[in-house]
Amino acid sequence: MEKKSNPAFLRFNKITLILTIFVVFAGSMVKVTGSGMGCPDWPKCFGYYVPPFSLEKLTWKPNYNYSESQMIIKSGELLVALEDIQTEESFNRSGWRLFDEHDYNEYHPIHTIIESVNRWATVVLGFVVFGLLIFSLKSKRYKVFNILFSLLAFLLIGFEAWLGKLVVEGVLNPTDISYHMLIAFVIVIVLSCVHSKNSTSKSINYPSLYKKVQIGAFLYLLVQLVLGVVLRQTFDAYSDVARETWVDQASFTFYIHRSSSLIYVLFTVITWRLIKDLAKDSYEWKNFKWILIITVLEILSGAIMGYLDVPKFAQPVHVILSSILLCVQSNLFFRMFWIKGSK
Repeated sequence: MEKKSNPAFLRFNKITLILTIFVVFAGSMVKVTGSGMGCPDWPKCFGYYVPPFSLEKLTWKPNYNYSESQMIIKSGELLVALEDIQTEESFNRSGWRLFDEHDYNEYHPIHTIIESVNRWATVVLGFVVFGLLIFSLKSKRYKVFNILFSLLAFLLIGFEAWLGKLVVEGVLNPTDISYHMLIAFVIVIVLSCVHSKNSTSKSINYPSLYKKVQIGAFLYLLVQLVLGVVLRQTFDAYSDVARETWVDQASFTFYIHRSSSLIYVLFTVITWRLIKDLAKDSYEWKNFKWILIITVLEILSGAIMGYLDVPKFAQPVHVILSSILLCVQSNLFFRMFWIKGSK
């Protein structure tokens, strides 16, 4: 049994993994509900830190105090307060400017709530990862490693927030959204690397075939995730047509993504054959049992999308399952490099 690392660091590491997966899920909910422009500005929402939950908040009022950067919708235009102002009985446009970063000027309360949850989840994740970085300074083992990878995770979250800004400014440009999702997956990989390094669970001895299979499974899962992101971007191109035509429209990309998933299933079956008789309390088995469960659920959610015309509920489910699968597969992959004495 390995000597324990700083317990607080381990707890923060697990929390960051859970929150990162939630942020990926929240982002997919934003996309599938069309809530990406629920807040037309960034980092505030209509100029407020606490988003407006009704149109009344964005309706111009006489004898009312508005703070600088707060917005109103007036005559179909989105206007921004140039400074702290108190309105008079009649509207005076001189205290306002037209919000011209893009031409989106609608308000949908549900969209605003969903987008705000996504943003605040990212903010909370940033604070927790900063806590991870602080506790890495007190690590009892792997101190330099923990500091560097915690710092990398923190910087990636900052980069992810900046990409979120680009998504809003680009009025949901599909390419920006794809980069946004890919960086979220990279954060999952980085945090899983830290988890596998610091885990105190006992490990099995690694036969040569097992190591080759895990390397293949990890790399192929990355390919599948990229194909999935490309497929999502392809579906975006058909957002103005009926959903029942999406699979036919994206036939090549969809069928490649679906059919090639069988290769990952093959890796999973081989792994099961190699470790099925080993200790069930090992780090490898604890992670692999989740791979078995999530792989089955991924196949089911993919089948639902393929045969039921890509229903909206299936997309965020498929994404969060992919994130969890990436986490546990990364755990197995990186663990091989931290454990000595394998065959």
